[in-house]
Amino acid sequence: MPLFDATPSITNDAHQIAHAGFVRLQKAIMAIIVGPEEADHIPSAASPAEVDSAADLLRNTTPHPDIVNVSLPQTGDAQLHVDQIVNAGCTFGSFRRGYEAFGEEDNFRSAGNHGPSKRADAMLTALRNGHRIAVIDGIDGTNQMAAMGNRSGCAVCVFLYDPKSITRFGACIITGDGFAFRSDGRSVEFAVYNFTAPNADLEWRVLSDTHVLETRFMDRPHGVMPAGKRSTMKIAQSYLDADPNSNYITPLGGNPGLMNALVCSGSLWGYQPEAWAWDHIGAFFLAALGLSVLAGTDTEPLSPEEIGDRILTSLVRGEKMAPMFMGKTNDLALEIQRHLCTILGL
Repeated sequence: MPLFDATPSITNDAHQIAHAGFVRLQKAIMAIIVGPEEADHIPSAASPAEVDSAADLLRNTTPHPDIVNVSLPQTGDAQLHVDQIVNAGCTFGSFRRGYEAFGEEDNFRSAGNHGPSKRADAMLTALRNGHRIAVIDGIDGTNQMAAMGNRSGCAVCVFLYDPKSITRFGACIITGDGFAFRSDGRSVEFAVYNFTAPNADLEWRVLSDTHVLETRFMDRPHGVMPAGKRSTMKIAQSYLDADPNSNYITPLGGNPGLMNALVCSGSLWGYQPEAWAWDHIGAFFLAALGLSVLAGTDTEPLSPEEIGDRILTSLVRGEKMAPMFMGKTNDLALEIQRHLCTILGL
């Protein structure tokens, strides 16, 4: 299947939008390593203009020059700067595909504490007018990518809502090391970027939920939960102290942590803390693959469609989503929920 096929589907839209951000992410990584001028000469998944109309649009839009022409700031938050660069790619990709974009680095971030309510008002208006919506996290896991040097720990994440689509929802996650996932909630497709052949077509394959649920790479029971900063480290340590049968965790956070550990590796369970909607896109994929996904203290697993509805509802309310607990079996999800809800006082 071509990198940009002409199939008018919500999953194809999601991939095109995510890809526009992924182009900039790869250039940003190269710019950090070798400098912005040299980055353009290194073969990568930064696709050529003839197959990437969204990236081509970016190069010709004055307010958002291509990453190779953008130097990282010597002072201030360089990671935020890269976030905004990648988000610009996704935002213009969304515009190109006819979606109104909202997300972590949208224009409402500058409103500070008033940002969530202003975003909620704008999104509610868009929904009432029947607009298609894109929820974007340009780089989920910036700390894991830049501070820890872990490209598997970051991802470009896009979640779409189209009231005229059969499934209403579609999503795409592309991890920093080139693993791409897209789904409409009924199945999950998987492809791998070839960094040495930018012109190569992506070969999408439907993932087997049976294989994902049965995958075991370690005989030591372990799960994935964020443990990259002081607050999350404390929760992770409290969990290990409370469960004598657990000696290992995969300390990756957010959507890239969940997808890499539960789909690409052998983790048995996952935990995503209370967070804004874009940080819960991974749960949509996991539910579509048959994992049990529990929210807060609820003990009934959520369907992909229910997770999609929660993503939209939380945004139009200007609220964070409840923590989520995932397991390759329902018993595993219930067990990690029980342990962590006790620790969290829920």
